[in-house]
Amino acid sequence: MTRLASGARQLTGAALLAALLAAGGCAAPEPGAAPDPTAASGESSGADAASRLEAAQRLLASRAGENLLASIDDFERLLADPELTEVQRAVAAAGLAEASALVGLYSLLPPAETMPRAEQAAAQALELAPEDARTHAVQGLVRYLWSWDFDGAAVSFERAISLDPGLSTAHLWWAMMLSAEGRHDEALQRVEEGRAASGYASRLLETKTVTLLVAADRLEQARVQVAAVLEAHPEVALGHRELGLLELAAAEGTQVEADPEARRRHLEAARDAFVRAGELSGGDARSTAGLAHAAGKLGERERAEAAIAELDQRATREFVPPLYQALARLGLDDRSAALDLVEQALEIRDPGLVYLRTRPGLRSLDGDPRFERVAAAVGI
Repeated sequence: MTRLASGARQLTGAALLAALLAAGGCAAPEPGAAPDPTAASGESSGADAASRLEAAQRLLASRAGENLLASIDDFERLLADPELTEVQRAVAAAGLAEASALVGLYSLLPPAETMPRAEQAAAQALELAPEDARTHAVQGLVRYLWSWDFDGAAVSFERAISLDPGLSTAHLWWAMMLSAEGRHDEALQRVEEGRAASGYASRLLETKTVTLLVAADRLEQARVQVAAVLEAHPEVALGHRELGLLELAAAEGTQVEADPEARRRHLEAARDAFVRAGELSGGDARSTAGLAHAAGKLGERERAEAAIAELDQRATREFVPPLYQALARLGLDDRSAALDLVEQALEIRDPGLVYLRTRPGLRSLDGDPRFERVAAAVGI
């Protein structure tokens, strides 16, 4: 074992990756950089472990769906290589854990196909490098999205931040969990602490702050926040989708119950935001579900039914979370079908269930005994 390999347990987060890349003579990956598809395959002839690991890290850093799935394959091939050093194995396991958790978080695959793998890879990575902040954060994400172990997840997030106070994903994921638990003030405070510690605000953090504000029913603050996000990033689908969810929340709020015209304006704005998000994303399932809901509530039945049919067809060839389908059907006030889908989400341990009480469009199910049984099983 080399001196570098034997020191894996002493390295943390970025230091672990930097040490590996220095040992292999590779440049550190740039977050968000477009990967070179020809360099991504771990099966390319003559590719040494360090360059293969760098290629997999670049795929992971892009956060794009297809790239995340490709990175999982590459990390798994690397971990099967008996020639990997301990440091390389630690980085590959950490990468596999993060990529698998993100695939589950983004609902790219059924949760049973990806979350247990994330859990196992995180445990392997922490055994090799127990001071790796990023892997502690991933462990926290898996604990609350998959195991519904909110206390254990908090321990993981706290440990990650103690090791790397500027790790923005740890702050954001912890904030999202706090919001799911109904601890909205703490969630927003956590985001502010993340901004201060990291010294900058990422696009993702700024956009998901809208989610937290909507969950906290601070709709006017959310409106200011989403306007800033869309001004800075008008061609990013996520911002438009968050605007759509904000408008759904406004439409189902008590303040518009006596004002049908205001409710209609919010629903029209939601519909248009989901249409734009779908255009920018290439027709993602969540935007389609939001469109179906808003169109249904507006009385645009034909449009809502077309969107639902699109989701149903999509579900025959890829994973579509039951909660997306439930949102779509609630647009047409089909509560029975929506509740069936919520219960189906429980059967597969859909990670989105942790947000059951805060997701706009689903709040009309609050208080229904079937809904409450699912919420109790999740622990929210």
